[in-house]
Amino acid sequence: MATHLVDTPPWLKTGRPPGVSEAMHHYYLAESYVASVANERALKELEQAIRLDPKNPKFYLLQAKVLLDQDKSSEGAKAIFKALELDRDSAPQVLAMSDELYLPDAKEVYGKVIGLGSKEVLPYLGLGNIALHGGDLKEAEKWFTPAREMQQDHPAVLLAWGRLTAAQAKEEKNPEQMKKMYEQARQLLELSMAKGEESHHLYSELAEVYSKLGIWDKAAASYEQALRMRRRRNDLRLALGKAYAQLGRIRDAELKFRQVLVLSPDEADAAKALESIGKRF
Repeated sequence: MATHLVDTPPWLKTGRPPGVSEAMHHYYLAESYVASVANERALKELEQAIRLDPKNPKFYLLQAKVLLDQDKSSEGAKAIFKALELDRDSAPQVLAMSDELYLPDAKEVYGKVIGLGSKEVLPYLGLGNIALHGGDLKEAEKWFTPAREMQQDHPAVLLAWGRLTAAQAKEEKNPEQMKKMYEQARQLLELSMAKGEESHHLYSELAEVYSKLGIWDKAAASYEQALRMRRRRNDLRLALGKAYAQLGRIRDAELKFRQVLVLSPDEADAAKALESIGKRF
């Protein structure tokens, strides 16, 4: 079926007064274009809506969504800031789009939402996760702490603390203390899952923690789940192969290592892993 799009809706061509404002007509038309994946047309309609009514935060929120769908993070962030300036209660809609922002823009948006006095845990977790991604564990803990104070049983908060604890365990020099910290991370991550968290971050982190604790059956199951969610992640595929090897599932391990090499022929770790189970590349 062909998609049929019009430049101007029939109700704007008639002499009869529209049931809603002309600005809202342009907004509704933009929504229909978004649904039809006609993003450029949607942006033009939103420009018209904003020109007619520059104080409506809904227009900027939709504009931000379209720009982020086009991978225009900085422009999307500007639209987000305008929406927040007009209506601080738009923070939940803003946070729902935050994963599409590049890290520098996301950092600014999270900071803005926090500055507006938001009691949402997500901006704190967002800043903490950015710090954790950069290896700054103290900065991550600084942001995760208020999130835990607000909602300590929130699945995403438990996940964040589990990831942070696992990262701290990696830096621990005492083997006994390291194992205790990995056990703590395991408990936090499993509780996060029990509370409803189902992200690939959870399963990949759980898999690594299980690996560190030598619980290879659960490590393999978690890597399998993470890989189902992120099939392009060759690091997960390699780690799953190693978990299979630890379980004595040599044929499955070989298959995973060869899949890694098909996707990335220069992957030295996969070639070494093949050799370690007595197979040739």
